Amino acid sequence: MRSSCFAEKSKLTWHLRIHSGEKAYQCSVCNASFARKDVLEGYLRTHSTERPFKWPICEAAFARKDVLPVHCISEFTLQKNLTGALNANLRLLNRAT
Repeated sequence: MRSSCFAEKSKLTWHLRIHSGEKAYQCSVCNASFARKDVLEGYLRTHSTERPFKWPICEAAFARKDVLPVHCISEFTLQKNLTGALNANLRLLNRAT
């Protein structure tokens, strides 16, 4: 594999960990292991009350940003009248991040 395929050395390191199975970062609370430090940092919030990712329509807040769309789909697909509001709020969310 050519390392020149990766713009940053850290990206190559992450990629190599996929193939090696190495998980260099471990949760100090439950010992779960991760290949990437940023994933561990996001995971650590699951052990705390920190919920920095808030949904603008309701009071829902989440430890991980990727849960917002899941919440959106589960809450609002059942309510056909909110489709326009949902799209508008997704645009707001994308602008806020």
